[in-house]
Amino acid sequence: MAWNLQNVYKKRNLVISPKQQSAFGTALIDADLTHRLEFDPGAYVALTRQYRSDRDKTGKGHDFPTYRVATDQDVAFSITLDVDDFLLGWIPAFLMGLVTDAGQASPYTHTIKFQQTTGNALATTIYSEDSDPLKRKFIDVGINVAEFSGSGRGVVQARLDMIGSGKATDGAIANMPALPTIKQLLASDAAFSIGNPGAATAIDPDRVLSWTVTLTQDITPFKGPGSVLYGTRLQIGHPSCKLAMTIAAKETDDLVTRFLGDTETEVQINIATAADCELDFLFPSIYLSAAQPATDTNDVVIQVESNEDSLIKKANTEIVQVTAKNNVPAYLVAGA
Repeated sequence: MAWNLQNVYKKRNLVISPKQQSAFGTALIDADLTHRLEFDPGAYVALTRQYRSDRDKTGKGHDFPTYRVATDQDVAFSITLDVDDFLLGWIPAFLMGLVTDAGQASPYTHTIKFQQTTGNALATTIYSEDSDPLKRKFIDVGINVAEFSGSGRGVVQARLDMIGSGKATDGAIANMPALPTIKQLLASDAAFSIGNPGAATAIDPDRVLSWTVTLTQDITPFKGPGSVLYGTRLQIGHPSCKLAMTIAAKETDDLVTRFLGDTETEVQINIATAADCELDFLFPSIYLSAAQPATDTNDVVIQVESNEDSLIKKANTEIVQVTAKNNVPAYLVAGA
């Protein structure tokens, strides 16, 4: 019997939306799924089920199960993406949840912070084509962890861990959106400032060999009575943020003394590839939880870290503020 191989480069597609779902459990309509991604062909949305049986019960006259029944269905998705002008706003918007959009024309500015008013995470819909028959919408998906990183040359990357309610619907969307013009955020365009709060000063950008910003929403699907196999909302646990940087040591110390002195610090990472492709991280009040000398090739470097307990929220500041600039007018508008 003849059959056709399903080549990943010819068959696979992934589409997302700048919009959030109008309600949990309600998928975005096809017309709202507008942004087609380039992505790692080995990344697949994982749909799994859990079952129970009577295998561990006695009274059957044998050791084996006589039935099984599904109890849970879950959706999880881990993927590493090259950050482009769309994703640099989409990722922090859906993870952090509070966005202020500004601008009457491109470039638009999106100021993004952790929302602190609800225990429910924002949900969106992801459309995936994995083969000819496997074309599905995964509903109620939220971003649990986003790890932005850059090192020297190349594109800034983001590793995402996403979680869904477990709901999915089969069927192709009406029209596959065209692949957008790719405008990637380049690590070589990063600028860094470190210093006292309100007075951070630029350091030589070539001193920063690598950096990682990790944003965590800490979400889990909430499954209560009557929810059948699926979650009824994405419940936020304990959001947090971490920063790690590897910085070349120089003739005068500007890092270890900050760590040993528990000196309150401001850190800025500003990546401006273009007027409509910029991502900035501002840490207004941060303490170093580690500043460890190490060797990189033949040079001394300082491995700097700030953990979840070292980013402080004061009355008039955030633990981290993300600013994204691109040609997207708004994120998180409710879908139809």
